[in-house]
Amino acid sequence: ANILDFGTPQKHVLWDLPAMEAGCETGSRAGRDRPAPENAPVPTAGSNKMSLKFDIQPAANPTSEQDRSARLVDPGFGRIFTDHMAIVRYSQAKGWHDARVESRANFPLDPATAVLHYAQEIFEGLKAYKRDNGVNLFRPDANARRFRNSADRMAMAPLPESVFIEAVEQLVRIDSAWIPGGEGSLYLR
Repeated sequence: ANILDFGTPQKHVLWDLPAMEAGCETGSRAGRDRPAPENAPVPTAGSNKMSLKFDIQPAANPTSEQDRSARLVDPGFGRIFTDHMAIVRYSQAKGWHDARVESRANFPLDPATAVLHYAQEIFEGLKAYKRDNGVNLFRPDANARRFRNSADRMAMAPLPESVFIEAVEQLVRIDSAWIPGGEGSLYLR
């Protein structure tokens, strides 16, 4: 879920917002000779490189600019959520697959779902800041590494760092209108 928060801004440019809105890609992602993401097999043990193509499914009924602006006046913490969420499925047979960004929605769960009885959980939180030069994230690679290391410690399937970062970038791109200016930030968890 994406939570709006107010905090001290950090300097780590994700992309140049004015150029992105004009259809150009600049900022920290520019200059990378990175091919377009494509589906790839599960990485071998100890590897954190993997590429998945994220299917982007914009919300059919996104929050209007007027409603979003009214909510951002006093968002608090954990009370206001953006229009989208990132999902990457895992199974032992396929590994990490079906990466997508879609409309935020509740998860349908059967009461016998094991997570409700034998829960293991990992979360990482990081912030996105809107600045004149674009959108800034503070060390998403460190969050991705901690998330992967936590999964290893808990005997869970580790999410490759590149997939974690791509999920954050895709989610921030589609919900960039939710990032308040000034001292505000979008908190991603």
